[in-house]
Amino acid sequence: MNDISFLLVMDSVKQTINQLIVDYNLTVTVLKNDKTCYRVIIEFKNSMGEIIVSQPDFAPYRFVQIEILSSISDEFKQIYYWGDENEDDLESIIFHIKKGIDYGMDFDKQ
Repeated sequence: MNDISFLLVMDSVKQTINQLIVDYNLTVTVLKNDKTCYRVIIEFKNSMGEIIVSQPDFAPYRFVQIEILSSISDEFKQIYYWGDENEDDLESIIFHIKKGIDYGMDFDKQ
C-alpha cells in the first residue's frame, strides 16, 4: 500500500492539469474545487474527458478517476479509463492523467 495523502494527490493533480492547459491549450471547465473534491471536464475536438479527485466511500478508485469518451457519435464510446489503487504513487497518477489527455488528443486526429 502506498501511503500518500489525499491533499497531496489533489494538489499534484491540480498542478498537472494547470500545466497541461498551458502546454496543450486545453479547454477545461472546473465543476468543483474545494477541500473534498476536484472535478474537471476537458473538451477536445472529438472527445471529452472527466477527471475526479475525491475520497469516495465506494468507488472503483482510491482518489483519482479519469475517463475519456468519444463525442462524435450518438453513443458515447469509452476511449480511456483509469482509476488509481492503493499501490499507485504520485508518479503513476500523473502518468495516467497525461496518458488520458494524450488519448483524447490523439482521438481528435482520427
